[in-house]
Amino acid sequence: MSEEYSGGGPIPRVTLAKLVLAIGGAAVFFSGIRWDSPTVRWIGIGIVGIGWALRFATRKRAESDDEGPPSD
Repeated sequence: MSEEYSGGGPIPRVTLAKLVLAIGGAAVFFSGIRWDSPTVRWIGIGIVGIGWALRFATRKRAESDDEGPPSD
């Protein structure tokens, strides 16, 4: 990803996914309010819930060159 935020580095994929799910879920939720559709509102809540659940996702560790004991 070539987009950068004010932190100077690329936006992590998990953070971007959380942001997209939160905004998309809110848009679906408010569309459900406008259309007076409980089903669409619950779908929006579910999408936001998935974004919230991603807060517990862990990033993979970068593998270091010095794994394990040194060999002679």
